[in-house]
Amino acid sequence: MGEEFKFISESECREIFSAAVENDTKHQETNRALREQNSSNFKDWNLYLRNDFNLLIHGIGSKKTLLTEFCDTYLSSLPQVVVLGYLPTLHPKKIIKNILTQVYNMKAVPARLDLQIQAIQRKPIEFVLVVHNIDGIALRTAEAQNLLSSLAALENVHLIASLDHIRAEIRMSRFIEYLV
Repeated sequence: MGEEFKFISESECREIFSAAVENDTKHQETNRALREQNSSNFKDWNLYLRNDFNLLIHGIGSKKTLLTEFCDTYLSSLPQVVVLGYLPTLHPKKIIKNILTQVYNMKAVPARLDLQIQAIQRKPIEFVLVVHNIDGIALRTAEAQNLLSSLAALENVHLIASLDHIRAEIRMSRFIEYLV
């Protein structure tokens, strides 16, 4: 209750600010080096996608900028649908609706998932589905996982996703065991 605030001198304040700027510069240099190192994999990633593989990128920290840079560099000629899986309000129906309206220019979207997937199969337009945080809380449901796996299995869909939870591999394997 009787806590007092200690005021610091101007020189102490300058010292703290200088140290913060120095740390920020080091942080920026480290991030730049990591981006360069990761972007050296872009050609391989593109080769995998062109040979009908999908990409799942994991590691500590956000991969949003990295995936955006990859898509802009190698996949700009293809339609892209970006899913922000970290949004708790995201619903799988929004994902398929966005695909059908943005890529397929459909005005009326079928209500059932099987009909929606059939619509994509009937007219196979090649496109990229980028899912930031595929392990987000809204995408952990059986409905979301079924949708994403159905889309990933299609030849015309190039799925690129990031896995962000530090224990995601364990959580996802438990979920897959539950489904089997």
